[in-house]
Amino acid sequence: PRKFYPDQPATFNDYVNYSTDIIQEKSNQDTSKPNVIVGHSLGGLIATNVTEKVMTERNININGVIHIASAALMNGENIIDNVLENPLYDKQKLLDSVNIIESDEKDKDGESMYRWTELKPECVEEILYHDCQQEDIDLAKENLVAEIEFNKDCVA
Repeated sequence: PRKFYPDQPATFNDYVNYSTDIIQEKSNQDTSKPNVIVGHSLGGLIATNVTEKVMTERNININGVIHIASAALMNGENIIDNVLENPLYDKQKLLDSVNIIESDEKDKDGESMYRWTELKPECVEEILYHDCQQEDIDLAKENLVAEIEFNKDCVA
């Protein structure tokens, strides 16, 4: 599988392909154990796509998919637009708290194939860690990375 480098953000399909290859490798080693895929947060979307890919393209049976705090999006939806449509959120506050970085790679309609959403450092504590201890907040801030999003034409 392709290795990911900090100066080259991985795409959604990179995650799907990497995970698919791992499942292929594990199922080749031991076919007696059930295959269960677990996805947390954005990993839930990846898990769904991996499941479809391994079952249709690799003919590997998946016995279950577990989603933990993950979004369920319709084909063509993306996370930011989905969250912004939720009446429980303050749209402007959310938009002001993120940097959205569009990719140069375009689809057939000229739309960016990918975009990365990065939480502004000054907003991290209030949005994600408002009830955490300071040492946990500091550790989390050191490990935050931009989240990849994708448009409908680049879903695996």
